[in-house]
Amino acid sequence: MSLRERVSRCTARCRACGHCYIGFDMALCRSLPACVYILDTGRRRPCPAGDGCTEFTPLPGAEERRRRAAAAMWRGIRARPDGGAGDGR
Repeated sequence: MSLRERVSRCTARCRACGHCYIGFDMALCRSLPACVYILDTGRRRPCPAGDGCTEFTPLPGAEERRRRAAAAMWRGIRARPDGGAGDGR
């Protein structure tokens, strides 16, 4: 299974999970969610990623606010006239 197939299984529900780590791919200018359940618990997740996950753990309120703020920041950067290049072109 390719990386694209594994990443594409993550849904909006995954992003609201406490086991989700959202990395950022600078080359593609997009965020890449990843399940870090194995790092958090020391064992493999017993279910597939996505909507069928049985190990979903809701985020605490502060963490969710931080993630929303980061998403809003990136939307603002992408909406800039220079496309987020930052060099004034």
